Amino acid sequence: MKKNGKKSIWEIITASGLGVLFVFVLTACFLRVPASARISVNESLLSLIQEQAKDENGAEASLVQAAESSRKKRIQDSIAYSRSVEESVAASVSESASIEESIQESQWQAKMKSIADSLIAKAEEMQSLEENSREEEAYKEWLLASLEASREAYLESSKEESRKAAEAATRPNPVVTPWTGENVVLFGDSRTSGFYPKIYNCWPAHLIGHTVSRSWGEVAKQELQALIAQNPVKAIFMNAGDDVSAGLEVAIKNYEAVIRNFSAQVPSCKIYVVYAIPATAAAVEARPFLGSLPAYNELLKDMCARNGWQFVYATDGFSPDWCYASDGVHFSAAWTRQWFNNIRKEVGF
Repeated sequence: MKKNGKKSIWEIITASGLGVLFVFVLTACFLRVPASARISVNESLLSLIQEQAKDENGAEASLVQAAESSRKKRIQDSIAYSRSVEESVAASVSESASIEESIQESQWQAKMKSIADSLIAKAEEMQSLEENSREEEAYKEWLLASLEASREAYLESSKEESRKAAEAATRPNPVVTPWTGENVVLFGDSRTSGFYPKIYNCWPAHLIGHTVSRSWGEVAKQELQALIAQNPVKAIFMNAGDDVSAGLEVAIKNYEAVIRNFSAQVPSCKIYVVYAIPATAAAVEARPFLGSLPAYNELLKDMCARNGWQFVYATDGFSPDWCYASDGVHFSAAWTRQWFNNIRKEVGF
């Protein structure tokens, strides 16, 4: 009950006690809460530390595992690279062996080809020798047949020759008059050999003359040099039968080259080329190349025209009845002297 609006002592004591109790309870509660909280915090920290340690250990383990994996991969890569290098070296060795085998094969093939070429060349040479041998045999057979035919023809014509000789004896024998004028040289063949003193004594002894089988070759060069040494003012060329045996084209080409060479060394010397008298039909049958003499004369005329040389016929008085010797190629003594006089007249010496 209140008196005069004031509280009673008991109310004050009770309120104070309750206040103290409340404070005590609050203090007790207050003191208990931090310790529990600290335990909770410590446990949380410990858990956190443990988790972090676990994470760190896991990360470290992961790093170790990654490092180990990387190391194993590097080792595997090194092994793979070593194997690759080994395989590359093996391939190179194999390729080198293949190249060496290829080179050896090429060398072997080249050697075999060289041997084959040598054998082919030898076979061709043997074939050529055989062909030449056959040609020589054929020539020998032709020569023997020709000689036999000539012998028979000579026997058959002996009476006719005797008649011709008797007729020729009745003819006046041409006389070659001595001459000592300007220096003249003669280059001829077997037909012109009759001009010289040892045969029909036509060519003056003080003049120089030579005869060869062909107008070219080493012998002809030597003979021409002897003529050039005389420093002649006139030169007479008289090659025929033996030249055309090589063929018309070859004959005219070489004959022209010979005369040009001579003229170049003696430029002041005047050149005369004498007509080649054809052979008889019988002589042509025995030696067919003599049949080309008419065509050869046409080529001689053309040759003289393009070089400014004089072409000489000198056939006045020629007759097959008394001019040929028995072989139908060479000439009788009477015609040889007449022929020489004709040439001398046309050349002018």
